[in-house]
Amino acid sequence: MLKIGNLTPDNPYIVAPMAGYTDVAFRRVMTEHGAGFAVTEMVSAKALVFDNQKTKLMLRTAQSEKIKSVQLFGRDPEDFKRVLKSGDVNEFDIVDLNFGCPVGKIIRNGEGSALLKEPALLLKIVETCADNFPVVTVKLRAGFDEQSILPSSFFKDLERAGARLITMHGRTAEQMYRGISNWDYVKRVKDAVSVAVAGSGDILTVEEAQNALKIADFVMIGRGAMYDPTLFDALNGKNTQRFEVIFRHLDYLSEYFDDKYASTTVRKFWGYYLKGLRDTHKLKVELMQTENVAKIKSLLSDFILSA
Repeated sequence: MLKIGNLTPDNPYIVAPMAGYTDVAFRRVMTEHGAGFAVTEMVSAKALVFDNQKTKLMLRTAQSEKIKSVQLFGRDPEDFKRVLKSGDVNEFDIVDLNFGCPVGKIIRNGEGSALLKEPALLLKIVETCADNFPVVTVKLRAGFDEQSILPSSFFKDLERAGARLITMHGRTAEQMYRGISNWDYVKRVKDAVSVAVAGSGDILTVEEAQNALKIADFVMIGRGAMYDPTLFDALNGKNTQRFEVIFRHLDYLSEYFDDKYASTTVRKFWGYYLKGLRDTHKLKVELMQTENVAKIKSLLSDFILSA
């Protein structure tokens, strides 16, 4: 049985937290099309402490999300404690802590994967959150660089601090997204702890996800779900049409956001959603210029009919 603390997801497939992508509309469409659960894009604990309203909009959830997971980042344990006591994240079942983001501005603030260089502070954050929230999980990279790969003892420390799921992305922070994700790092975590372990990195196909589950309890999928929005359904043995998912995503963007924002936000997806399809250059140009969801649907319908 799949367990994360006291929670039992329907399946071992998790939508990865992706900044700028995993908003409420995308999480809803992915969980309705086969994902066990989805994690929000990373949310600043400090911004929540300062009652930033734009940040609070990132906390919206969909009723169809059976298990709701919010990813927080920061570096001050007191910020996390204030957020957890404020009630801002009470709607969520899981608080996931980001210690893996390799983006420069995050690292310069001493957040994300920069905390891999400060293991005592990282563990203090986990412990503080576990003392103030029922289910806490963490997302890591293998180390900050090749000279500072995390030892197995550290994963045991994470478990003792209260982490109920440890997700390992098999690259260092220094690698960013270059090279190939090394799943030996995921195996090292699995061998070290008794809590659930998720693996992340370069899962683009059903076969790759199934192979990953020979190593980890869960698999976290990000870009793969954008290159193939039917991937989670396929992993559950369900045959779904790509454009069925895309149209549903558009419907949900319209439900949660105004028309201009929805049509602009979805532009980030076209390079993924239409990858591998023939004769899409003209369509992509038109989609990138359109600020109306109804027009986007019309363009896609015309493309489908002409294909």
